[in-house]
Amino acid sequence: MKIKIILAGILTIAALMGCNKLKHIPFDYSYHKYIEVPAAPVPGTTVTVPVIVATNIDSILEANHTNAGLLQSAKLKSLNLSISSPASSSFGVIRDIDVYVVTGSGDIAIAQKHNIDPSANTLMMDVNDVELKPYLTAENMTLKVTGTTTSGYTQDMTLYFNMTVHFEANLLAAL
Repeated sequence: MKIKIILAGILTIAALMGCNKLKHIPFDYSYHKYIEVPAAPVPGTTVTVPVIVATNIDSILEANHTNAGLLQSAKLKSLNLSISSPASSSFGVIRDIDVYVVTGSGDIAIAQKHNIDPSANTLMMDVNDVELKPYLTAENMTLKVTGTTTSGYTQDMTLYFNMTVHFEANLLAAL
């Protein structure tokens, strides 16, 4: 009986060590924020809004039973923008929106939406395949949202910024 238990234990460990699916712990985390967009009364104006994201990386990784040393990758999965106020507004006053991560050596485009549907009040941005690990492991990540207007608008807008990041951590490095 002891031999069967030992053999079962050895086979289980061997299976765990050889299974690629267990090498990575994938999980998603969403960052939410309201951002204020100033009025731009002149058509064709480019409006730039900085967005500071508190990464909370240590608590996010701890909640997912991993740590920064085991983090393999962090990439943008989705980014959605919704107009919160004025309530009856649409993105009809904006032609293009681009989102960048701000780095010491220049900005990196992470998402965009061009030729925006004028009736839309929610946008699902087109995301780029960019490694965000170096920026998310800092205390804060600085983003920059730029928009080019099609017509002027005289009232500030509040946008709900919802960004989901896909993380992968290496589980076997912890064994």
